[in-house]
Amino acid sequence: MPLYDFRCENEHRFERFVSLASFGDRQTCECGAGATRLISAPRVISDSMEPTLGPDGKMHTSLASYRHSCTAEGNPQGETYLELGREELPEFKAPEFDRRKRREDIRAGIQDVKEGRVPPVVVGDLP
Repeated sequence: MPLYDFRCENEHRFERFVSLASFGDRQTCECGAGATRLISAPRVISDSMEPTLGPDGKMHTSLASYRHSCTAEGNPQGETYLELGREELPEFKAPEFDRRKRREDIRAGIQDVKEGRVPPVVVGDLP
């Protein structure tokens, strides 16, 4: 069943599967208003790719066969290869915030400016 895009009289946009048998039937939105079919480009998902040499020494023209050649059972070496961009990212851990250390750093910076070790920034001089 094809997926169609619709827009109702109240400007709501939605998608709906419509069988070819009911193609000419009037469609309504969840709000109850009548809807018109929009023209949109179809979404095409392809498994084909440029010929690429896999770890098994063969040329692959589909992504599925190339990914299989990266597994231990898919190549004669019996090794698992990582595909760039598909590796697991390490878990993010936010840096710890120490309020006391931050306060001391600010005080030290102010003291440096007072003693002339850091040139002061004048707001009027900024671009």
